[in-house]
Amino acid sequence: MSNLFGYVKSFFAWIWRSKLRLLLTLACALVFAVLIFPFNDLTDLVSAQVSAATRGAVYLQFEHLRLSLFPQVGAQAEQVYVESIFFPGIKAAEITVTPSIRSALAQKPYGHVAVKGIFQGDIDARLSSGGSSERGTDLQKISLTAKKISLADLRQLANLPVVMKGHLSAESTGTFDMTLVEQPDVELNLKIDQLEIPPTNLPLGDMGEVSLPELKLSAVEIKGKLSAGRLLIENIKIGGQALDDLQGSVKGSMVLNFRALGGNPVPEFGAYSFDVDLQPSASFRDRAKFFLGLLAPYQQGDRIRMKLTGMRFGPPPSMTPLR
Repeated sequence: MSNLFGYVKSFFAWIWRSKLRLLLTLACALVFAVLIFPFNDLTDLVSAQVSAATRGAVYLQFEHLRLSLFPQVGAQAEQVYVESIFFPGIKAAEITVTPSIRSALAQKPYGHVAVKGIFQGDIDARLSSGGSSERGTDLQKISLTAKKISLADLRQLANLPVVMKGHLSAESTGTFDMTLVEQPDVELNLKIDQLEIPPTNLPLGDMGEVSLPELKLSAVEIKGKLSAGRLLIENIKIGGQALDDLQGSVKGSMVLNFRALGGNPVPEFGAYSFDVDLQPSASFRDRAKFFLGLLAPYQQGDRIRMKLTGMRFGPPPSMTPLR
């Protein structure tokens, strides 16, 4: 028996003396396994699991899948295609997911997602804990950055009636209650470069439609905040260069609440009030004589200044001169 204890003691002593070599061997074996594992063969399995988890609502397909360990644990997929019953197909050149290991151990889906080549641009999103609200509700913090997103591609996704061209950049940070028992709190900064809207018919609700000529703007900058079910438009800066068809600003606020419907957030718009101050260029005045003629009561010199108010979108707004 004494010999057995001696062997065991010697074995553990050898492990302690060789701990660095054993750890290095284990790390090398793990890296080697990651390098040779056929992750591309998991494409069909991942697609099937996503479809099953969403009850057939989302279809996911990709061509290449890689797993990285350094500097952080993460996964990267290339040539990604996502299709859903809620939106048409979306393509991305590359998606990199870097989960938070500490949060994963606590069963929290926090981490970092970087998407390249989506809508001809890039999107970067980070999800982390946002603490708790005054009611004790768990909140999530989301930081989102988007660069050079094609407005034409976004329009097709959202099925918007107005044709638009240009590129959207955005920076947004906010806290969310994923159950939507409490409304989100979001800071929002948007910029659209080289906005172009071809000749179109603008719907005016019960008043019918009015034709608008082509509109070109070098930039549109939007700064706002969503809090307690109200969207505050601190400023929408329009134009800024001499060749822009319009220059000016829009400020105001509107009721905007989100409710959960089928597990998805659905916006509900309410009462609104906007102060509009615009200066049309001479060429735009010539091309939009009929439309601008309708706004003659609100013209002050070479500017159009009016207040738009309403209880909801759809019916024509109440329009009064802005003082």
